[in-house]
Amino acid sequence: MGMPHDLVTVEGWTDVPPLRSSATRSPLGSRRLLVALVVGPLLAALGLAFVLHHVVLWRDFRGAARVPAVITDAEYVKPELLQDPSRMRVSLAGDGGPDEVVIDRPGSAPGRLRDGDRVVVLYSAARPGHAVFPQQLGMGELVLPVGFVAIGLSATVSGGLSLLGRHRGPRRGRV
Repeated sequence: MGMPHDLVTVEGWTDVPPLRSSATRSPLGSRRLLVALVVGPLLAALGLAFVLHHVVLWRDFRGAARVPAVITDAEYVKPELLQDPSRMRVSLAGDGGPDEVVIDRPGSAPGRLRDGDRVVVLYSAARPGHAVFPQQLGMGELVLPVGFVAIGLSATVSGGLSLLGRHRGPRRGRV
C-alpha cells in the first residue's frame, strides 16, 4: 500500500495510482526501446551477412560439377557425437583439379561423416581449393538468416516509430 499522497480516490475504488503523462518519460528511458534500436540493426546486419555469404556460394557453385570424393579429415565441435563439423577436407576423385580441397561452411555440412567415407561434393574452378556439399546450397539454409533480417528490421522500425512518438509528446484529445 502506497503513501496517502500517492493515491487517487475514485468513487467506489481505492488505492488507484495516479496516471503518468508520457511527457515526463525520458526519450530513451525504456529498456525495450534501447534494445530495439541497438539489437535490431545488429541482428539485421548479421542476417544480411549470412544471406550475402550464401548468395556468393550459390553464385560460385551453381554450375559446379558433382564430383565423387572421400573424407580425409573431419573435425567436430562435438567429436563424441560426430556433430557440428568445424573443419572438413575431402580428396577429389580425378577431376583434373587439386587432390584435396576444403569444404566451405563446414558448420552446415552433414554430420556423422568419418575419415574414409565416400561423398559427392560440388567443385568449381571459380573457387579452386574449395568444395561444398549439394545440400549446403539449398534454400532451407536461408530460413534462419532471412528470419534474423526480418526480426531485426521490424524491431528497428518499431523502436524508431516509438522514439518518434515520444518526441512528439502526447496528442491533443488523448487521455
